Amino acid sequence: MEEFFINKENIKGEYIFIKNSEAHHIKNVLRYKKGKSLNLFDGEGGVYRGEIIELRKNEIKLKLLFKEYKEKLPPFFHLVQAIPKKNKMDLIVEKAVELGIDEIIPVITERTIVSPDKERKERLLERWRKIALSATKQSRRIFLPKIREIKKFSEVLEEIPDSASLIIPSLEEKGISLKDLDWKKFKKDIFIFIGPEGDFTKEEISLARRKGAILVSLGEYVLRTETAGMYLLAILNYELRSQ
Repeated sequence: MEEFFINKENIKGEYIFIKNSEAHHIKNVLRYKKGKSLNLFDGEGGVYRGEIIELRKNEIKLKLLFKEYKEKLPPFFHLVQAIPKKNKMDLIVEKAVELGIDEIIPVITERTIVSPDKERKERLLERWRKIALSATKQSRRIFLPKIREIKKFSEVLEEIPDSASLIIPSLEEKGISLKDLDWKKFKKDIFIFIGPEGDFTKEEISLARRKGAILVSLGEYVLRTETAGMYLLAILNYELRSQ
């Protein structure tokens, strides 16, 4: 059964109110009627079931039938992604969400070609958050990954707590093979750094390593920026979440 997103503030007592695009989709696309039961989630671990009792012009009212709250458990994966050219970031957001990312932090690096102004940054973030929501629903996740504000590489490094683990693949220097990593030593928050088309600079790699980042090799082949993060995420899922 299809799942629908609901803001927690729209759950009031024993009633749920669905508004805007979700209401339009339910009423005008799916053409659901009174009495139809829906599964919903709030993106923060809350899952609900409600029955449609009223269809209004821009709002649907449901009777709350069931609710449950689930705890988000570690490890937590954070993707620090240099913004690539064209619309490649759309694909990265979609696939990263499908692969279980918890947070995506778009960054500007020394070799990042894209340099959006404030207005364009807001438009990009809005689009990426819509893509993340769609991918969350498609993959039937109950936690909606966060898409953070666009920042500079150095700013992101400064904000990462010392208690986190950092991984950074690079073509500039030889890194540790993924099969040789001691996965048991990884902490609950793991930050994956993926560079732009031209890779990270030596200075950026040095800065990350001073923060404690592990330089890794992704094998003998050169992966595109939109592929590298997905490759690492798949391995992290296998090593740390498949038990």
